[in-house]
Amino acid sequence: ADGRKSFVLGPTIDCIVGMSRDESEALREELEAWCIQPQFIYKHDWTVGDLLIWFNSATMHHAVEYTGPELRLLHRITITGE
Repeated sequence: ADGRKSFVLGPTIDCIVGMSRDESEALREELEAWCIQPQFIYKHDWTVGDLLIWFNSATMHHAVEYTGPELRLLHRITITGE
């Protein structure tokens, strides 16, 4: 870790410390709208053998419903510590 602070953003946050709930929600919505602009979005078109890895606590992600006939296998791991 390089000592930089981060900000968790998403619909599950309760509020931002030091702000009223209304202010906190307004800021969350503004930041989220900025983050989900098309130039920041990556959508993966799956092919056989693909492997995707992302840093869960530093990446906003959203899964869309899977409608394909093939089986999918998902493993989630959490690494503790720095």
